[in-house]
Amino acid sequence: MSSEMFTTSPSVIKGIGIINELETAKFSLFLGRVVKSLRTKDKPFSNTEEAKLQTSLCLTAEDVTLLLDSINYILKQAAYHLARPSILSQQLMLMKMSEEKVKVLVETWTNNAKGIVKDLAQLKITPLQMDDVSWRLHLSMAQATKAKMGKPTALFDFTIRDDATGSKENVLFEFSHQELYDFYDKLDDIQEQLDSLR
Repeated sequence: MSSEMFTTSPSVIKGIGIINELETAKFSLFLGRVVKSLRTKDKPFSNTEEAKLQTSLCLTAEDVTLLLDSINYILKQAAYHLARPSILSQQLMLMKMSEEKVKVLVETWTNNAKGIVKDLAQLKITPLQMDDVSWRLHLSMAQATKAKMGKPTALFDFTIRDDATGSKENVLFEFSHQELYDFYDKLDDIQEQLDSLR
């Protein structure tokens, strides 16, 4: 496992700092609610509960949100990497998480990893799905005042379906030769990454 399981952005570093400042017992309870919300896809705390958390944890609303986001990020990254407890522990220590918080998080991960991974695997990232694609080439003809031939462009019509509402929408794209080539390269990179997950 590489040392890049987690991206150490300023917000993640600040989130780890907040985690380190929490009482271990409160962190454990907080973590349990976040794990439950990942599994049920519900919000872990109501607005009223979040307000109470601010008071009991002595945090601002932004800090509570950052704490939630940081724990969600850690758990989702662990799920994505199918992290073994020893590797997760090592990675969290590299991010300067305190040893006692690492122990609580790794224990929680060990007890819930299978369910979290299963539930996240079934989760759709977006309700929008591509339903159909059509394309055509477009070539504008030369003008009498210009000897050059016009540049060819590719026109794509993507039909996007919203699974939540059942509605469809058409999205049109126009690509020059170079733009189409760059798009193809990106799609090829995506295909390689998808193939590597099999």
